[in-house]
Order: sequence, then structure tokens, then C-alpha cells
Amino acid sequence: MERIAAMSQQMASAAEQQSHVAEDISRQITHIATASDQSLEMASKTSERGKDLEKIATDLHNLTERFNA
Repeated sequence: MERIAAMSQQMASAAEQQSHVAEDISRQITHIATASDQSLEMASKTSERGKDLEKIATDLHNLTERFNA
């Protein structure tokens, strides 16, 4: 009977450890998801700024073409 109780205690301890590991993994996944969302937002803003710069460059080019004509 003592052996069964000891095995039961070991299983309970292992289950608790696994629960802690699962919680930690869940937190890490949430952190990664948040970081990914932030990266996506930053990439989108960078793309928008690139398009803005492209338009400005085109406008400047067109202005300089007027003076060269």
C-alpha cells in the first residue's frame, strides 16, 4: 500500500510540474504572438513610409525636369 501511495505522490508531483511547464509555454506563446503583432504593425508602417518617400522622390524628379526642359 505504501508503494502505491508513493507512486501516486510521484504522479501528482509530475502532473504539477507539467502544469507549470504548460503555463510557462502558454505565456511564452502569448509573448511571441504579441511581438509578432508589433512586428507586423511596424512593417506596415515602414511600407507606408516607403511609399510616401517614393511619391516625394517622384514629385521632386518631376519638379527638376521642369527646370531642365
